[in-house]
Amino acid sequence: MDTFVEQLVERFPSAGIKARRALTALAAGFLSLFILFVSLFVFPMLIVLAVGVVYLAWVIIRETQVEYEYILTGTELDIDKVMGRRRRKRMITLQLSRAKEWGQGEPQSSAGTKATVVAHSGREGELWYLIADNEKIGGSVLLYFSPNEHMAFAMNGVMPYQLRRRDLPEPAPRYAPEAQEAVNQASEKQEKQT
Repeated sequence: MDTFVEQLVERFPSAGIKARRALTALAAGFLSLFILFVSLFVFPMLIVLAVGVVYLAWVIIRETQVEYEYILTGTELDIDKVMGRRRRKRMITLQLSRAKEWGQGEPQSSAGTKATVVAHSGREGELWYLIADNEKIGGSVLLYFSPNEHMAFAMNGVMPYQLRRRDLPEPAPRYAPEAQEAVNQASEKQEKQT
């Protein structure tokens, strides 16, 4: 059976990002008010420019909202960066069968890695790391990320045997007990048909 798990992680906004959002909103507000004031006396068409400034500020603020999507398909882990819920960029693809080390917190040593990819939520206690070889980079890559219990459990199942963690409990079902029972019955029925 092939493994497929998805997870969307929203990056927690740092103080710098919050300040940038506030400054952008303030600057846009002052600039649009100034343009509206000038347009009343000089050139009424400047109202369109004021609306454009407000829209541009909205786009800039929205672009500071970043999410990371982790997609595990078989032994392949794809990390995508989603900006403003509009644009998506593939950050990296790693083969978990080529993993060297992984765990919660900081790695013992990151010496020898050629690249570092940060796709972490920024919240305390959610930091995980993965060191794996990557052919495209031509060496090892250190990935910082924030898998939930379902993603970590699924990844653990496809890791090389010597890297599998024995301390990861099986996650709780994703559905309510009644819905889980229906899912289990449907799975059993499908298995009997094949």
